[in-house]
Amino acid sequence: MLANLKQVTLQFILTVLLCFVMFTPHFALMRLLQLLEPDSEALPDRTDLWVWIIAFGLLTSCFSLLENWVHWICQNKVAIRIQEQLTIMICDKAMRLGGLSTVPGDRGETTHQGRKPTSTSTQNMTNPIAVDAHRISKCAAILPRVATVPLRIVVACCILGHLLGWESFLAMVAILTTMVPLKLWCFRKYMTTEGDLMSQRDRRTSAVNEALRGIRQLKMSAMDKKWEQKIDILRTVELYTQRRAFTLATVGVSIQLLGSVTLSASALAIHAVFHGNLKSSVAFTALAILGSIDKISFSLPELIIEVLDAVVSLRRMDRFFQRDERVMQHIVSDKISFENVTVTWKQEHSLSKDRWALNGLCLDFPNHGLTVITGPTGSGKSLLLAAILGECDIIKGTIKAPIMMAPISQVESLEIEDEWIQPCSMAYASQDPWIEAISIRANILFGLPFSGQRYHQVLFECALLQDLESMPCGDLTEVGNDGFNLSGSQKWRIALARVLYSRAGILILDDIFSAVDVHTSRHIYEHALTGDLAAGRTRVLVTHHLGLCLPMVDYIIRLQGGKAQYVGSVTELEGMGVLDSLLGLERLCIPRKADYYERTAPTVELHQEPSFVHGGSSAITERDKIGMRNVISQESGQQGAIKLSHVQHYIRKCAQWPSLFYVVACYFAYSGLLLARNWWVKLWSDNKHVSSFGEQRLHQVYAFGYQSMASNGIDSRTAFFVSTYLALSCVAWVVGSMRGYILLMASLRASRAMFQELLAAVLRAPLRWIDTTPTGRKMNRFTSDFDMLDAYLGHDITELLVSSMDCMVVLLPNTFASPCLTTVAIALLLLCVWYSRQYLIMAREMKRLESGARSPIYDQMSSSINGLWTIRAFGRTQDYIDRMQTNVDYHARALWQLWLLSRWLGFRMNMIGTLFCVVTAATVVFLGDADAALAGFVLGFTIQLTHSMTKAILAYACFELDMNGVERVLDYTQIKTEPSGGRDPPAAWPTEGRIEVSDLIVSYAPDMPPVIKGLNFQVESHQRVGVVGRTGAGKSSLALALFRLLEAKEGNILIDGIDISDIKLHHLRTRLAIIPQDPILFSGTIRSNLDPSGERTDNELLHALNEVHWSQTTQTPAFDILRGIEDELGANMSQGQRQLLCLARAAVSKPKVLVLDEATSAVDKHTDRLIQDSLKSSSHNTSTLLVIAHRLSTIVDYDRVLVLGAGQAVEFGHPADLMEIKGGAFRCMIDEDPERDAIKERITRNFD
Repeated sequence: MLANLKQVTLQFILTVLLCFVMFTPHFALMRLLQLLEPDSEALPDRTDLWVWIIAFGLLTSCFSLLENWVHWICQNKVAIRIQEQLTIMICDKAMRLGGLSTVPGDRGETTHQGRKPTSTSTQNMTNPIAVDAHRISKCAAILPRVATVPLRIVVACCILGHLLGWESFLAMVAILTTMVPLKLWCFRKYMTTEGDLMSQRDRRTSAVNEALRGIRQLKMSAMDKKWEQKIDILRTVELYTQRRAFTLATVGVSIQLLGSVTLSASALAIHAVFHGNLKSSVAFTALAILGSIDKISFSLPELIIEVLDAVVSLRRMDRFFQRDERVMQHIVSDKISFENVTVTWKQEHSLSKDRWALNGLCLDFPNHGLTVITGPTGSGKSLLLAAILGECDIIKGTIKAPIMMAPISQVESLEIEDEWIQPCSMAYASQDPWIEAISIRANILFGLPFSGQRYHQVLFECALLQDLESMPCGDLTEVGNDGFNLSGSQKWRIALARVLYSRAGILILDDIFSAVDVHTSRHIYEHALTGDLAAGRTRVLVTHHLGLCLPMVDYIIRLQGGKAQYVGSVTELEGMGVLDSLLGLERLCIPRKADYYERTAPTVELHQEPSFVHGGSSAITERDKIGMRNVISQESGQQGAIKLSHVQHYIRKCAQWPSLFYVVACYFAYSGLLLARNWWVKLWSDNKHVSSFGEQRLHQVYAFGYQSMASNGIDSRTAFFVSTYLALSCVAWVVGSMRGYILLMASLRASRAMFQELLAAVLRAPLRWIDTTPTGRKMNRFTSDFDMLDAYLGHDITELLVSSMDCMVVLLPNTFASPCLTTVAIALLLLCVWYSRQYLIMAREMKRLESGARSPIYDQMSSSINGLWTIRAFGRTQDYIDRMQTNVDYHARALWQLWLLSRWLGFRMNMIGTLFCVVTAATVVFLGDADAALAGFVLGFTIQLTHSMTKAILAYACFELDMNGVERVLDYTQIKTEPSGGRDPPAAWPTEGRIEVSDLIVSYAPDMPPVIKGLNFQVESHQRVGVVGRTGAGKSSLALALFRLLEAKEGNILIDGIDISDIKLHHLRTRLAIIPQDPILFSGTIRSNLDPSGERTDNELLHALNEVHWSQTTQTPAFDILRGIEDELGANMSQGQRQLLCLARAAVSKPKVLVLDEATSAVDKHTDRLIQDSLKSSSHNTSTLLVIAHRLSTIVDYDRVLVLGAGQAVEFGHPADLMEIKGGAFRCMIDEDPERDAIKERITRNFD
């Protein structure tokens, strides 16, 4: 608030001034009516009349201009600034937070039972930006109006007391005082409900975000319907609470409406009783002021609700900003060392002693050397890396490490020719590679200046040359969301290239060999890990491939059971006699140069520019931009006005037409009652009686009221008019209370139905659409757009109807005064319509720009949180905050222009309204009968014209602009979804698990080249088939085709003789099972992940866990395992642990066809061997296994091996037969493997 003190102070000063200026036109109206009253002492002078007519117009204009200025300050100078400032603050805080869930990836150990860690995941960042920041900024804009409401009411009551007498003043004070406790009770209830609503919205948003991020797993395991039901239940609870909030809001409006009608009726009635006849100048001036109070009072519940919403958001924001930030606990030193250190994962507000930890670490990492950290799955290897990076809690001991003191901007400003390596800086590659949705080159450079020679050498050392040659735009190829169009190996090598290209003197690498084949891993070891670019840099590597790294390793750390089991150099470990046990199945062999790269390397001279590397600098030319293939779809938007079909669709979802007709009738009835009340006051103050027949009939209706008033000494005429006015007011209260509630409930019905349509469409969207549409953009629909539909669109329609009826009520009395006024009103109305059309044309496009500008903010936040450790390790936190500021500035510009258009329209409406006021006053006075009652009746409404017209136009604009949310939601509901047709397979299908692939051609999109090209092979029932091949050979694409995430363009896949393209997708995916390359778990318990339907017993689930040797990765007691808490997407587990749980989930389902896509790549080799033995057991020998693997040792015992190359079957047969083919692909792969002797021995033994 202090940053905006000047603007807020000016805002309050002008709002206070407005409280007094707003009643000046009423004073001019009173003086004008006094001159027209028949009991005035003389005929009114024309000059005096003109003076007060002009004064009436000028004062109305001054009030309108001041009000417009206040709105400008509130929106453009205060609200936008605060909203964008809060967004930046949220981003800044998120980038600096500590806590367990700030980082995706390896966790080393599951969370202990019963203690759920706090989360800083993506969805927890979405609501503060999408909802809370918006509500707080909106509150800042309206807070002066709310704060000055008592002042406005006091000023109005003082003026009314002067007009009507102290008796009426006391009555009004009594009524206002009586209303206060009722309103406070209502607002307290509403605030509690709104807090519940925000909590439920968070839970729903969290579930949607988790489903979107894990949607591949949901589809492959046919869990999309279950998650749709789960989210729908959360949505139902959320809307039930929203309905309670709307009900309380309606009660508040009803209380306010009751106070309004009671206030006007009691004020006029008491004045008439105590002071005799009601004068026109008094009556209509009082009604005009009471009308102003009504507007203040009617807007007050909505304003207070917005303030209460902001209070709830402020409390949530305060809790977020109070969270602990990451604090570096390292002592600055010239090398990395641990002195009796105990470390554990960061977890806020938990000092429990039972947190899993690495204990008693005494380590001394050699400078400029290679350190290898190894150990079984879940032993805490990534926790040790986190300790080096400063991303964990140090319970005791001291960690010393070099710390980069200079900001990264200073490092980047160095010339290319200067010293490149900065010894104290770090670079990090996580186990789950973080790839941004930008070009490959931009991912590698990571903000650093372009050095051609270094860049080309990085590409070679990371084995990316061949990959880039096959890409349409080389290194300018844009990678999709999370690098979807890259293989796992390519993502890892790009992340490694980013580390090598960096200026960091310390390289932290988490298991870089698991996702690459043997051929590539040897090349990376020889050139990237120990080559020229890595020379002289401190390298810390987590790996299970100790044998591969052994020749050049300087320091080995073996973790086991939460401790450093063995520590030392190769020589020291050999002296201790433990080196052979560490190597296990690996044989000490010096890696040989890869023949392929020996052929390739000399052809790429570092001073040359390969054809797939565009340009010679970091700048991208326009020609390059044209050539880039944009895999991320551009956000589409409708042009022009909101389509009538969209409005009709929304209305149909709201309610049936008879119900809507009833709602509109209520609004017409209420407006008619307001008009009738003022007309009745005109008759009352006209000193003329109604017809004797009419008066007699009304005397009969109000006989009881007459008797009661007559007993108190009130004459029959006053009793007659007072009773009628009270009756009209009571009916108006009943009708007015009903009208809004019906519409709000109808809007919730529409919101619920459209959410279900959107969720169903997105969960059933094809893989290509999912991959090319950023998660942030999809979350924008489920958060901001539905916040608009839930909370605002119903109010928009209500406001539109109310303001439209107000305009009708304001203009209709002119027809009573003079036909000329009708002509003037039509002319000015046409001018208003013209301005409105111009405004809407510009505003709707600006709203679309503003909506589109929000998505990059969500994408940036999502990407930054996912890559938080990488960003921090590279020292680029401030750069990403600056990048967020750029996105926020773009959004602020669009929002600023949108509010500028509102003020543009408001100024013109104010001028038109002022002109109409002057013309109406002159016409009524000089062309009519100069009747004070009629003039008061007409001018009393005319004074409201500016407000009513502006309100009506802005209400329609808000409705149309907020309908943009409906448009955006409908745009996604109309995407082409996966085919729902097909036939039901036999109940027991598949019974054998026999697979036949014939002439299969598959591509990721119709306009993309095939990734599988005429593939043919056959797998017999119960066979185990290993699928191997170089990176990009099409192995994972084959798995996707089996589950029809990729549809065949030609050819077919038969399982037990049935073409899978003829089977309903849900049946196909429930009958097969897959453990994907990137294992996904969902928040909840281990039990809920193993058995989502809850059909299995604990013993069955524990048996499945034992089969995958889960107990070796955790210290949790067996009876607590199933109740263990998991974070979103299994973020509190290591990659290996997630793979094991996915294997156990497949073991539970016992499918006839099981596909393992690199399912054991992140587990240690001993566990991998145990798992392979388990797959041979009786519980799995009835399944047909397709196992995609980079480790040949994983699949050499299998019945068949399929070798893929460029999407085709290069070889297919028994491992022993393929091994005998000289020069064959499989034989070459064996010869290049460090374990080639053991592999050949196992193949020979199995064959024999």
